[in-house]
Amino acid sequence: MERSGLDAYGYVEREGSLGQVQGDFREVVAAARERTAEAYGRRLHSAYLYGCVPRGTARPGRSGLGLLLVLQHAPSDDDRDTAEVLSRGIDEDFEQIGGVRLLLHGKDAVLSEEERFDLGWFLACRCTPLLGADLAEHLPRYRLTAPSSPASR
Repeated sequence: MERSGLDAYGYVEREGSLGQVQGDFREVVAAARERTAEAYGRRLHSAYLYGCVPRGTARPGRSGLGLLLVLQHAPSDDDRDTAEVLSRGIDEDFEQIGGVRLLLHGKDAVLSEEERFDLGWFLACRCTPLLGADLAEHLPRYRLTAPSSPASR
């Protein structure tokens, strides 16, 4: 039985890729890559796309661009201000997107034990590498688990 989204061993596969980005959105992705690198420089560890754009299901004029930026250290107020300017600029310059959803985290938070099955899972399974070293290499491979029955809770 073949299950979409799982590899042959039952591990969750990444849902998107840069190769799936549709033509209408390639210019947006290229600008996001360039502007992110410019805005954060050496403070940036890695950047990822998530959502419908890397899945290849985006709709021009309606779909938003999802970006996860991981900094070398915990984000400062200045880093958050930079994120706001970056998102606003991309949104205003590209009519094919309906907004930018930008998540900003520090590398230690993403790799922390507390975030292993939340933010770590999101990065490893739902995000497509855009810039920098892929932190998924430092996270476990994820499998789906059956929900527990009410009696076992």
